[in-house]
Amino acid sequence: MKEQPIVATSTPSPLLRVRDVHRNFGGLQALTGCTLDVFPGEICALVGPNGAGKSTLVSCVAGSLPATRGQIFLDDKDVTRMPTYERARLGLVRTFQLSQEWPGMTVLENVLVAAADQEGETLWSALVNRRRLYAREREIVAKAREILAVFGLDHMRDDLAGTLSGGQKRLLELARVAMSRARLAFLDEPMAGINPSLRDRIIQRIRDLRDQGVTFVVIEHNLGIVGELCERVVVLAGGAVIAEGTLEELRQNTQVVEAYLGVANA
Repeated sequence: MKEQPIVATSTPSPLLRVRDVHRNFGGLQALTGCTLDVFPGEICALVGPNGAGKSTLVSCVAGSLPATRGQIFLDDKDVTRMPTYERARLGLVRTFQLSQEWPGMTVLENVLVAAADQEGETLWSALVNRRRLYAREREIVAKAREILAVFGLDHMRDDLAGTLSGGQKRLLELARVAMSRARLAFLDEPMAGINPSLRDRIIQRIRDLRDQGVTFVVIEHNLGIVGELCERVVVLAGGAVIAEGTLEELRQNTQVVEAYLGVANA
């Protein structure tokens, strides 16, 4: 009998690796040795009780807070001490619990500022490369309008961003993620305070961006949304990861239920 060839299976290499990350605020330990992996193409949830360290972890990964100790890798590049803007150039972006639009700028302008690979304007480039700069500017504006149309915001492109509703501001944040050509996006409570009529649109836009190559980590307290949107769930408690798996698997984990899920479902 002819032996069947052995087919090797392999797990994809993580896009993000967080290794033993600590963050102290004086005598307070917000992160106590956080370790996790995020894999390309997934929508991963980050959940846990209030004070678990979720937003602190995102800030350390994004670079707005330095880790007290530990290491953070994007692909195989150590970004632990890298400034926020350099991490953004590598495709690592985030949103915040409260939307961070520029309220005095138009919706279109808010998307334009997120464009990747802008040459920037100097007096020299304006004099020498004016034609190329104008051509690039037209390309960026066309791309921004295309993205706004996909997100259902093109008819509001000339409105001030500060006049948008909460859900529209969340859509605008996702439009900026698309414009930035992000590879990894952290969304901090993207469904907080939005009209239920926009919830499905936001979920679909996240899925669409994932299908276009963006990996997501979503901080979300609503476990119904977590179960609908996220394939894998990572649970933080006391500043460290205590479990990970599907939502159904975690519902059977006594430690997780006691730390979070039992309270959330009460």
